[in-house]
Amino acid sequence: MKNKTLLKAILIPICAIALVALLLGGTWLFVLPRLGAQSDQDFARQINAQSLWQNSMDDRIPITELYHVMARHMLLDDDQARLLLIVYDGALANVAGTRAVQYPDAPLGSFAALGNLWLGYVGGATPGDQTTDTSPAFASLFTGTWGLQNGVLNNSGTLSPEIPTILRRMHEHGLQARFSYSWRSHGTVNFRHELEQFRTLFDFARSDAGTVASMLDAIESGYHAVLGSLEAVDTWGHITGFNYNNPFYRRAFARSEADAARLITAVQARTNAYGEDWLIILLSDHGGIGTDHGGSTLMENTIWFASNQRIF
Repeated sequence: MKNKTLLKAILIPICAIALVALLLGGTWLFVLPRLGAQSDQDFARQINAQSLWQNSMDDRIPITELYHVMARHMLLDDDQARLLLIVYDGALANVAGTRAVQYPDAPLGSFAALGNLWLGYVGGATPGDQTTDTSPAFASLFTGTWGLQNGVLNNSGTLSPEIPTILRRMHEHGLQARFSYSWRSHGTVNFRHELEQFRTLFDFARSDAGTVASMLDAIESGYHAVLGSLEAVDTWGHITGFNYNNPFYRRAFARSEADAARLITAVQARTNAYGEDWLIILLSDHGGIGTDHGGSTLMENTIWFASNQRIF
C-alpha cells in the first residue's frame, strides 16, 4: 500500500507535466527539468546588453510615476484625450527587451523603435517595503502612492477608501473608464472598496480572452480610458518558471503581445475615424524568479514600460 501511494506521488506530477507538454506541442517536455532558476547577475547582464532601453538599471523609474503620466494626459480637459493601458502580468524585462529586437512590428518592437522603452521598479520606495506582487503594484500604479501610504503591502491588502484611483478620478471628471481583469482579487480584495462604490469602473472576466473582449467592447463603445491586465505570462511563470530560457514562458509572452496588438489595432481605427489622441502604455507589474515572486531581487522588482508617446 505504501508503495502504491509513493508511486502515485511520483507519477501524478509527471503525468501533469506530460499533459501540458502535449497540449503545447510536446517538444519541450524534457527541457523543463534542465532550466533551473536564472540569476540576478545573468538578468542584469542581459538587460545591460540590450540597446533599446532609454534608461539603465541604475535609474529605473518607479511604477508610481505612471499614475502621473495618465493623470496629465486624461485630466486636462482635452476632448480628444484617450488612454489604453495594458499590463502583461509577470513579464520579465529581459524577455521584453529581446522581443522588442526580434519582433520589430509587434507592439513592444514598434514602441521601442520610437525610443519609448523604459525600465522601472516595484516593491516600494525602499526595497522590501511592499511585496513584488500584483495587488501592491496595481495599487501603486493606479494611485501614484506606495503601500505604506495606500495600505496595500501585499496581495492581502485592500486599498484605503480615502485614496482614489485614476479610474475614480477620471469618472469624477466625467470620463468613461473601465478596468478589465480576470484575476479575481482585483475586485474582491485590492480595489474592493472602490468597486463597491463605482461598480461600472470594473469588469471581471474569466480569462484573457474575456478581458480582451471586454476591452474591445469599451474601445468600440467610445470609452475614454480602457485599462486591462493579461495573465498568461504570470500563469506560465508560476507553472513552469519565470525564466528567459523557458519556452513556455516566452510563448505566453507572445500570446499577450498578440492580444495587445488586437487592442492597439482597434485604437488605431478610432484615431483614424475620429482623430482621438490615444496614449498607449504597455507594462509589467512585477517579474519573478524560479516559479514565484514577492521578494526584492532584481528579477522580481524590475519592470518595464513601453508607449506610443514620449512619457518620460
